[in-house]
Amino acid sequence: MIEKLGIDIKLDPDKVYRFREAVNSSPTLSHDNDCIALYNLSCAVMDRLDSSVRYLNTHWDYPDTEEDFLCFMMFACILNDGINKIFEKAKGDKPKCDNQKSYFKDCCMREPLNISEENCPTDGKFFEHIRSLIFAHPYDTNRNKTFNNLFGEQVSPWVVVNKSYSTLYQFSEPIGVRLYSENKKAGNDIHNIMFSFMDLKGFLQEKYLALDTITQWIAEESEKTYSNWKKDRINRDQPPCDILRDVCKILEKRYESITGIKRIIEYLECPLSDDRNQTYVNEYRDYVEKMIPKLCDYVESLDSTGQYEIERSTETFYPTGLHQMAGYQIEKIYTYLQGHRSYVLESSNEEWGLIQAEAFYKEFAKKWVCMSVYEMDYVEIRLLITVALFMECKEQGRLSVR
Repeated sequence: MIEKLGIDIKLDPDKVYRFREAVNSSPTLSHDNDCIALYNLSCAVMDRLDSSVRYLNTHWDYPDTEEDFLCFMMFACILNDGINKIFEKAKGDKPKCDNQKSYFKDCCMREPLNISEENCPTDGKFFEHIRSLIFAHPYDTNRNKTFNNLFGEQVSPWVVVNKSYSTLYQFSEPIGVRLYSENKKAGNDIHNIMFSFMDLKGFLQEKYLALDTITQWIAEESEKTYSNWKKDRINRDQPPCDILRDVCKILEKRYESITGIKRIIEYLECPLSDDRNQTYVNEYRDYVEKMIPKLCDYVESLDSTGQYEIERSTETFYPTGLHQMAGYQIEKIYTYLQGHRSYVLESSNEEWGLIQAEAFYKEFAKKWVCMSVYEMDYVEIRLLITVALFMECKEQGRLSVR
């Protein structure tokens, strides 16, 4: 038999925080189809536990009224059921404290139950039955076989909250429930089932400790996933765009966005409709291709920050001295001219993006590139705008050294 914790301390809110962090930092929990049910349940449980722990800690002392005890039990049940559900979903079993006979054994072995130690219900079973008597099903409680054999159908008119009963029952902080039974026991069909409020809190403390097991399990599963991902290697002995396609496959496996990498591939492969742009476009492409080995290093080492910085630095350039509306025009070009050219509706976002591209070309980009905005594909427009900004930064000595 496992002994009681024997420590009357409040529930540590940091346990929920650590559980939340483990769930949110898991590389697969929110994406893998096999894990989505566990993820949704985890999110529900963590939010419920936040409010339950807060309430239980605020009302940790012996309750003053029947209503206080009912509310305490409600939040106790939220905590108990939530941890049971998440534990069972993750580990395929309930926490070990459910299957022990520790906190409520004394209650079961004394009057009016008088159950032998061997036949005592586990702490989890006792808690479930008491919960039913207290408020869940107080007018139809006969599902537990042990208690049904003793009493038949049971109904409960009220809970018993009276700290002065300590002398009568000879244990600290007695609390319990009045029971009307279908079967008379010792010539009586009315009984009080009393247990220590301290033992109830001890059971909740140990149940709450089980959350650490789930947190650790999620962390270990995450580490296994990361370890497997670190084994992925990119074939660098191939053309740049093929290397980047391998990068995309790896990132998709990790449920990460490949939008930035696909954009780099588009810019490297985009055919040019005007040969006059070839020289500066080649300079830009050489700059991008030199970053690919470093990008591969970051992907293989699972360094998302470094990876996104490389992606950003291939298309985001900030020269000084641009005209007043440049920032607005650039934002609309990149936002509204996505994908490839299609039929442009009047007053549409695409039309406005083309208007801004034409204005930006005339006010700045023509210094570096030649554009026919209303004839070019959107990918080529975005590429040439990027090349113009790149060349201006290069002239100003503002390119990052890598």
